Amino acid sequence: MKTYHISVLLDLSKDSEIVLANAIGLANAIGGIVEVFHVKSSRYFY
Repeated sequence: MKTYHISVLLDLSKDSEIVLANAIGLANAIGGIVEVFHVKSSRYFY
């Protein structure tokens, strides 16, 4: 049986909670695992 890895990139914004919940739901549905990476968001773009 193949294990699927779902990688999620989060910046702890309000949308991140929804993205993480959806990733967890998908992982449960397909028998996968979630890998979470946290980044610090920047207010300024260069």
